[in-house]
Amino acid sequence: SPTPNDRISSFLTYTNARYTRFDNAVDSRTGAIVPSLAGNMLPLAPDWTFRIQYAHDFELANGGRITPQATFFTQSTSYTQAINAPAYRIRPFTRSDLNLTYVSPNENWTLSAYVFNLENHIIKNNDYSGTNLVFSDFQPPRTWGLRVAVKY
Repeated sequence: SPTPNDRISSFLTYTNARYTRFDNAVDSRTGAIVPSLAGNMLPLAPDWTFRIQYAHDFELANGGRITPQATFFTQSTSYTQAINAPAYRIRPFTRSDLNLTYVSPNENWTLSAYVFNLENHIIKNNDYSGTNLVFSDFQPPRTWGLRVAVKY
């Protein structure tokens, strides 16, 4: 916290997660045996990830507070399966989220407006495969809304 009203958090990770030995793996798409996966990336283990988040509290004359917050996340290529086939690839992506929150003077209620996945990128989460088919699930597209919270 550079000031009492500012909050910054971030992380940067580097992971070199590769199989050194993984013999006779079975490709669930085809049933084929893959003699060796040595050198392949472990599932869902990108080399690089980075996130930064910033929020600032604006104190209002009525005793309330408005807090805008911005979050940015990015990651490099990863795969959903040990077999690093193109069908299992998660492309590098960025995702930005914005949030604006009003907190009432007595802190009994809050109102937030938000936008998640501002870029509206298609971001794969995971894959499920079998019988020559690959089924993928994805993060939600750009999502926006209002949220009200009441303490009682």
